[in-house]
Amino acid sequence: MGPTIGVGTSHLPVDAPLVLVAALGLALSACLWWIYFGGHDARAEEALHALPVRERAFAAVWGFGAWHVPLLLGVVAAASAEREATEHAFSALSWWRATLFGGGVAVFCLGNAGFRRTLRLGGAPALVAVAVLA
Repeated sequence: MGPTIGVGTSHLPVDAPLVLVAALGLALSACLWWIYFGGHDARAEEALHALPVRERAFAAVWGFGAWHVPLLLGVVAAASAEREATEHAFSALSWWRATLFGGGVAVFCLGNAGFRRTLRLGGAPALVAVAVLA
């Protein structure tokens, strides 16, 4: 949504490079959405119920509470930089905005890795690798 909103408010002429920037922004948003919502909700619920009661309380607080703070902050940070990049699609992104963008994706992935590790869902090492790359 960020890129389409940015394009709509920037009054830039819609041409191939601008469409490419918007498509890349949407692709990133879709990837982050898929990382979080990609069919793991039922597995997370089952994993939570499979834990002993004492561990279940800890996993519920951390998995569905504390680990969601970096998930949300990461999305907000990346979306902020993405909006700026889309509004000024042909200008260089400042180091601050580029760091905010990459850092937001990294924080999102680390939060998701923590969530997966806490609920023993697997996939956490791959998400940590993506965070390092971001």
